Amino acid sequence: MAILENEVKAFVVQAMACFDIASKMAQTIRLEFGIEFSRNSENIIGEAELTQMLT
Repeated sequence: MAILENEVKAFVVQAMACFDIASKMAQTIRLEFGIEFSRNSENIIGEAELTQMLT
């Protein structure tokens, strides 16, 4: 799993708080930060993985 910068982590948390869908979040992260997510990674990120990613 890649380590994300704090700016990207904050964006993910904010997007989730706004109930953005995973595909929209992934597209925005690609455009804003140049980070690609696979289709599979959009579907498998759960609460435990998100918590681990953000710590």
